[in-house]
Amino acid sequence: MKLVDTLILSASVALFIIGVHQLFVLSKTGMMTAIMGSYWLFMLVAGLLFWYRLRRAKEKNMDNQQSFISDNKSRVSQTSKNKQRKKK
Repeated sequence: MKLVDTLILSASVALFIIGVHQLFVLSKTGMMTAIMGSYWLFMLVAGLLFWYRLRRAKEKNMDNQQSFISDNKSRVSQTSKNKQRKKK
């Protein structure tokens, strides 16, 4: 996990805790007011989590592509070696 991923995940956890705290503090004024007051925090948390998941998916996709390329290179070299053996 890279530093940016760690920061995004940590910020989302911290903002979630702050949102829950705000929900409980504002619930004294009414539940709808509490939800509307902390809604922006939860949406920010959702956005950060989506961003984190997107970064992780791109990283895994790149790793899979690199392993696929290296596997194909080894297959091509084995195939060419087999063809050379057949010619001899």
